Parts: sequence; C-alpha cells; structure tokens
Amino acid sequence: MTEDGIMGRIEGSGRMIDAGLFARYAEMDPERWRQLVGQQVVPSDPRLGTAQVEDVRWGSCCDHVSPYLQVRVRHAMHGVVTFRACSFSDHHRSVAVPEEIRELIHACFERAMTPDEREAVLTEHSRALREASDRRRVERANDLKRRAIDRKGAKAPPRT
Repeated sequence: MTEDGIMGRIEGSGRMIDAGLFARYAEMDPERWRQLVGQQVVPSDPRLGTAQVEDVRWGSCCDHVSPYLQVRVRHAMHGVVTFRACSFSDHHRSVAVPEEIRELIHACFERAMTPDEREAVLTEHSRALREASDRRRVERANDLKRRAIDRKGAKAPPRT
C-alpha cells in the first residue's frame, strides 16, 4: 500500500483503497456505503478468500436489537457474512471503489481541507447520490408500470 492509502487495482473492479479510509468517507450514510455493492473487498483474514459486497441495508439480527446499517459480503470460502458498517474496516483490509469515489476520498481526506469544507463537499456528494438513487427508483417504477399495463392489455379479450 502506498502512503496515500491507494492499494492498486483488482481486475473487473474499481481501484483498491484502505477499508478504514472508505469507512471514514461513508460514515453512516447508506448511499455512500451502497457505492460498494458489486465491488470486491479484501478480508483481514486471508482464509476467507476473495469477497464481493452484495447489499447494504438497514436491518437487525433479531427483534430486540435496534436496526443498524448492514453490509452483506459474499466470501468465496464461507458464503454470505453480514457486518455492521461501523465495524466493517475491522474485518476488511481494502475495498474497490469507482474512480470518482476514490478521487473524492483523496480530495477530502488526503489533501489539506478544513473540516467545514470537507463536510460541505460530502453533503453535496450525498445529495447527488440520493438524487441519482431516486431517479433510478422512479425509472424502475415507471418500467414496472408499463410492463404491467402491457401484460394486462395482452390478456384482456377484445371488447365488442
């Protein structure tokens, strides 16, 4: 690993960065954590083999435990393991992230930036991520609605 936390590239994924650095960036923002979905992660324990993030969601292990941000990771050797976002970097050494996220993390945490500037940049970034997520949900809902109408139209007998 280099001084700036950048670890190199894994084929088919984004650029690898330190998991602790990513956790500092993501904090408890689900949209930031969702940037890991589909990306490779390197577990701290090499016996677990390669891993890929499958899902990020709010949930709980049981009824009497308050919901928390969960990161579901599929390990090659041991199947799916769910981690609390707050302890994710305790169990993983590095994560692959898209280049634009890596550049944002570099700008916010590895360059001279005041805490207020960092907060403003990350707030704007989170807003943009949420807007993009909302657009995808609306597009998906519209697509599902169109498909339902098409199916209903195909099944209905012609009116006379």
